[in-house]
Amino acid sequence: MRKSILTAAAAAFILSTAGAGVALAQDDASKQATKDAKAEAHDAKKAASTAKHKAKTATHKAKVAADKAEDAAKDAAATNR
Repeated sequence: MRKSILTAAAAAFILSTAGAGVALAQDDASKQATKDAKAEAHDAKKAASTAKHKAKTATHKAKVAADKAEDAAKDAAATNR
């Protein structure tokens, strides 16, 4: 009887320790997933910011080119008079 109680107690201890180990492993996996998601969100935000900046630069360059073309057309028209 005493041996079976001791065996049951040992088994309970081993199972509780294993359960705690599984819980810690799940916690670590959860923390890593959160960290990865935050990194991906940061990268996406940075990419969006870069794309917005490039679009703004391209718009500005197109406007400058259009202004130069308009000025050239005016100069050509004035020369032909």
